[in-house]
Amino acid sequence: MIRVLVVDDSPISRELIASILDEAPGISVVGRAANGREAVSMVDTLSPNVVTMDVHMPILDGFSATSQIMAKKPTPILVVSSTSGRGGMDLMFESLRAGALTAIDKPEGPTSPHFEKRVRELVHLVRVVAGVRVTRRAPTAAASASAALPPLPRVPRRNVTLVAIGASVGGPLALENILSGLPPDFPPIVVTQHMSAGFIGGLASWLQRSTQKAVAVARDEDRLLPSCVYLAPDRAHLGVVAGGSRIRLDSGEAVGGFRPSVDAMFRSVAQDVGASAIGCLLTGMGRDGADGLLSMKTAGAWTIAQDEATAIVWGMPGCAVAEGAASEVLALSVIATRLAGPGT
Repeated sequence: MIRVLVVDDSPISRELIASILDEAPGISVVGRAANGREAVSMVDTLSPNVVTMDVHMPILDGFSATSQIMAKKPTPILVVSSTSGRGGMDLMFESLRAGALTAIDKPEGPTSPHFEKRVRELVHLVRVVAGVRVTRRAPTAAASASAALPPLPRVPRRNVTLVAIGASVGGPLALENILSGLPPDFPPIVVTQHMSAGFIGGLASWLQRSTQKAVAVARDEDRLLPSCVYLAPDRAHLGVVAGGSRIRLDSGEAVGGFRPSVDAMFRSVAQDVGASAIGCLLTGMGRDGADGLLSMKTAGAWTIAQDEATAIVWGMPGCAVAEGAASEVLALSVIATRLAGPGT
C-alpha cells in the first residue's frame, strides 16, 4: 500500500486530490496538510511513501517545505500545482531543484473534459515516484560525486550539426545541468521533455534564466540556429527537416503513448541528419527514446545514455543501454563535457 500525504491550502483541491488517490487500488491517503509547515511536521510523524505538494501556500510555501523535508526526512515528492503565472512556475521548478521528483497540473473538477486524463496521470505518477529512492543529498550531489571519474576516452572527431536530447522524470534538473556546462558557441539542440500539459513554456523560461542559454518552445518551420535550444511543445512531436535546418511539428498519433515522443524525435533526426548528430537520453520512466536512440546509432550518430547512478529514474536510459543503443553511458556531470569536447 502506497501511503500518501496530500498538501494543499485549498480545502476543495485537497479533498479532490485525496478522494482521487483513496479510490485508486493500492493507494491510501494517510494525512492532509493545509500548508508547508504542517507538511513538514506530518512527514515526520506519518512517514508517508509519497507527498503531493502544492507550491502556493501560506505560512510555508511548497519550495520551502520541500527543502526542509529533503533535509530532515527525505521522501518522494510530487508537485501538484497550477500552471498559472511566472511566480508559480518558478516556485515549481525551484521545488524540483530542492528535491521534488516531477510535477503535474492540479486536476480540475469532475465536470472538466480533462478530468479522467488528469486522474490517470496523477495516480500513475504517484505510483512511479513511490518507487524512487531519495536521499538527503542535494539534487546535484549525485552528479558532482562523479567528478572523480577517470578522464573521458577520446571518441572520433565529428562535425556535429545537431544535438537531440530526451528526458522524463528528473529531466528539468538534468537539462539545466547540461545546458549550464555548454560553451556559448554550440550546435542547435532539440529537446523532448515529458511534462504535464501547460508546463513546457514555464520550463523554457526557467531554463533560459537559470542557464543563460536561448531556450524556447519550438514552432513549426522554426530555423534551427546555433547556440539555441528548442523544446517540443504540448501535444506535438518535434522533428527536423531540410538536413536538420528546420523544425517540423507533427500533431498526429501518439507514439508509444506519448505526444511529444522522444522516439519520434530521435527517428526524425536519424533520418534527416544521420551521422552528424548526437543523441542523448536522460533520466525518465518507461522506455520512450530507447528505440529511437538505436535508430540514431544505426544511422552513424554518436549516442549517450545517462548512467544509473545519476539518473533519478533509469527506465528510459536503462532500456537504451539494454538494447545496445548507447555509444556511451555517462554520469550527468560529464555529459556536457563530452558534448563540448573532442568528440564534437
